[in-house]
Amino acid sequence: MIRGILFDVDGVIFDSEEFIRQSYYDWYEKRHNIKITYEDLLPYTGTGEPTSINGLGRAFGLDYDLEEDKKGIYDCYARLIQGVLQPLPGVRKFIENAGKAGLRLALATSADRSKLNSSMKATGLGPENFDFIVSGDMVSKTKPDGSIYRYAAAGLVLPNEECLVIEDALSGHIAARRAGSHSLGLMTSFTADPQILAGADCVIKDLSEFPSFSTLEEFNAVWEKMCNDFRDASIVGKLIDRASGAIRNAYAPYSHFRVGAAVLTSNGRIYGGCNVENASYGATICAERGAAMAAIEAEGKTEFKAIAIVSESPEPAPPCALCRQFLAEFAGPDMQVYLISIKTGVFRHYNFGTLMPMVFELEEPGEKA
Repeated sequence: MIRGILFDVDGVIFDSEEFIRQSYYDWYEKRHNIKITYEDLLPYTGTGEPTSINGLGRAFGLDYDLEEDKKGIYDCYARLIQGVLQPLPGVRKFIENAGKAGLRLALATSADRSKLNSSMKATGLGPENFDFIVSGDMVSKTKPDGSIYRYAAAGLVLPNEECLVIEDALSGHIAARRAGSHSLGLMTSFTADPQILAGADCVIKDLSEFPSFSTLEEFNAVWEKMCNDFRDASIVGKLIDRASGAIRNAYAPYSHFRVGAAVLTSNGRIYGGCNVENASYGATICAERGAAMAAIEAEGKTEFKAIAIVSESPEPAPPCALCRQFLAEFAGPDMQVYLISIKTGVFRHYNFGTLMPMVFELEEPGEKA
């Protein structure tokens, strides 16, 4: 059961993304005499100023001072938002409903507290509306590391599994999933598909689309229905459909344990596979490897972005250790893994790194052990 909400701030609570970008444009033109663009900033959305300033410094070969640039950007931002910054649609109502339902609320922003204070002062949506606040200057690693959301959940005295992160940035969804929390995406900065592949369970336009609720049980019922409906209509539904079709052709005369799988590659294509047993049991091919080999046969060396695995056991079956190592050859730790039981309808969602935390990798020539 979800008992806590961990809000990102910019692009989730406040309609601030335009002002943040403009503060970067103004400062970099004034201080460094360069015109940066939306595309220059996009990779750093949600990662915090140290990451973006360092990244821009490397990209443009700048002689810069992190603290000077950060202060300059924050000063520009504070001036730009005066009298114009607003909470995003649905935010005040959602917070009001969450209070009625007894949900605990935390803010978790990659920006420093001074920037957050500027936003709160400009909108009147202050710290009294939240039970705990974490800012980027309170943690050593910002998003996509999961530290900030682990800290926020600890501040609410809740396990991360009982917290829902609300994010608009890909780095934020990755951080939420790495921390072990659920994740709702808002389309302030990115469309739905990239957020799904970063770990979002569901994506909506903004919080005005979140149905009203007044109790904890009602909130959780609404959240579950939203996830189910969104899953069916998204790329996840297509993956599950392909895996569910593949399971029908599974050859399992010995174990009678049929499995279907489907992988999504970085090219946006989906490939299916089923388990194929053999009288010499070591020759058996799992569904996951079957789907993976179909993808490799079609595309050559490729990258897997997501995998759905369908089985008939009451609890969804995860890939075996051999398949996990096989998949690690073509997938990073943030590949999305969806496990489904077609017998009970139970659904599980993981990052691949959670299922395979220590992969075997060959060293490239010249690398040190």
